[in-house]
Amino acid sequence: MSTIAAMALGALLLVPVSGADFTATTDSATNSFAGDTLDPPTSLAAADGVTVDLGWSATTDGYADGHRILRSTVSGGPYTQIADLTPASNDSFVDSAAEGTYYYVVRAYAGTWESLYSSEVSARIWRAFDCPSDPDLRACIRFDTDVSGTYLDESGNGNTVTHSNSSQVPGISDKAAFSAPTTVYGMADSASLDLTDAMTIETWLKLDSLPSTGRVGILDNDGQYSLFVYAGTGLRCSNGISSLPHVPVPSGVWFHVGCAWDGSTLTLYIDGSPVASMASTGTIATINTDDVSLLNSSPAFNEPADGAMDNLRIWHSGRTQAQICADAGITGC
Repeated sequence: MSTIAAMALGALLLVPVSGADFTATTDSATNSFAGDTLDPPTSLAAADGVTVDLGWSATTDGYADGHRILRSTVSGGPYTQIADLTPASNDSFVDSAAEGTYYYVVRAYAGTWESLYSSEVSARIWRAFDCPSDPDLRACIRFDTDVSGTYLDESGNGNTVTHSNSSQVPGISDKAAFSAPTTVYGMADSASLDLTDAMTIETWLKLDSLPSTGRVGILDNDGQYSLFVYAGTGLRCSNGISSLPHVPVPSGVWFHVGCAWDGSTLTLYIDGSPVASMASTGTIATINTDDVSLLNSSPAFNEPADGAMDNLRIWHSGRTQAQICADAGITGC
């Protein structure tokens, strides 16, 4: 073979061939190739809260560099990566995001090689809710924990909510009190709930349906201050001296209510915005000794609402719009 022909053949043999198979005519353990699959993490779990606590079992492949956490607002994605954790022994992550429901997956990676997704889990981030130390705060009920048939009052005044035939549903933060036709939620009459010269009722509501006739109670301190929803006209806020015009309210969604009276003006706020207001002066009568009803009317408890209540505050002061927005965690109002 000529020298030129030999060079041409050598050049041809050095050209890489896409998709070529590698073979050997004899065993060569030091030059063998082995296939592998990068295993994804398993047992992904998530816990609701003001943040989401994620935990999983790490990939079993020791050569992995780490894990990537991905999140979506829709089940099944598309997902957006929110964290990259190294080393691969890390098996937990705390996600801080805006209020809402999120869907999570985790995958392992080694260099540019990524595993399949883990199974998907969902979790809900809710608003933080506290009960501040304030002498004007007369009742503060979260409805998160049932303590021997009561919901504790965290205002320090002992105005616990007793209940029967009741249940809990997911709330605006953690759990909420749900009302059925035979449900009773009540607070015993107390001097701390006698609000003579100023008052504010704040709560989150989710009404599964609006009344077709008559009215349903939201909060009623019989003959004193109250919130009712009337068929065809909506929510009425009253300080026991004056009652505001009724305001339409939605069903099937959470909304925040603030009924505030500073001694001269009675105002109703929906989601932090004033929707009705009127001059109102005088002194609230306090001779009533009936229980204060929630999601019903007092004292007969025969006008039950169809829906849920969360994060109730009762104040002996007229809260301002800015305070109500801050209490509700609503921005931009």
